[in-house]
This record gives sequence, structure tokens and C-alpha cells, in this order.
Amino acid sequence: MNKKLKEYRESRELIKKHVHSAGTKPLSGFVTLEKTTMSEGVLNMKEKAMLALTAALVLKSDDSIRMNLDSCVKHGVTHGQISEVCSIACLTGGSVVMPHVAKAMEYLELLQHEKQSVIAHYYL
Repeated sequence: MNKKLKEYRESRELIKKHVHSAGTKPLSGFVTLEKTTMSEGVLNMKEKAMLALTAALVLKSDDSIRMNLDSCVKHGVTHGQISEVCSIACLTGGSVVMPHVAKAMEYLELLQHEKQSVIAHYYL
């Protein structure tokens, strides 16, 4: 696994651990809201992943961008679709979103490389 991907995933797990250890009702409620909102519904998971990525880009939240890119890749969003999501985010959020799009595309390359490595290992 790529070092950057590993560091990011370890960081996310640490954040989850600290949020759960806080044990407050508002935090628990937010986690429940997130799980409920980001489950299959009228919109499918692929659509929700793209919407969440758009929002994360507009909000310029690099951690959320990476988390939602993971979700996009997991749910089969194509590189072309992610590129269009990035375009919509720039249109909505303005040019200040551009550096976050660049970071997102860099992270996407890491995810796609990881996915190709897993596929290659499976078939070899």
C-alpha cells in the first residue's frame, strides 16, 4: 500500500476512535445521521458519493475530499465522472477550489494505482 494512503487511512481511524471515545450524544447523533444519510435510498450510493465529493470540494475540506474519493472509487465512479464533479465544484465554489481539485486528482491517482495493483495481484 502506498505510504500516503496508509497514513491517511490510519489518521481517519484515529479520528473515528477519538470521536467514539468522546461518547457525547451530539457526536453519536451525528455519526448516526451520517450512516443513515449515506446509505442506499432514493439516490444510489454512487450518486451520493459524487454529491458528497462535490460538497467536500466546495467546502475545501481535504480530509472529506479524500474520504469521499475513497467512497467514489468504492462505488464505481469513473475518472471522467470525478472530473465532471470537480468541474461542478469549481463552478460552484470558484477558483479557490482549484488547489483542492489538484490534491483530489493526486489522491485519485493513488487510489487507482492501488486498485490496479490489487486487480493485478488477484489475477497473477
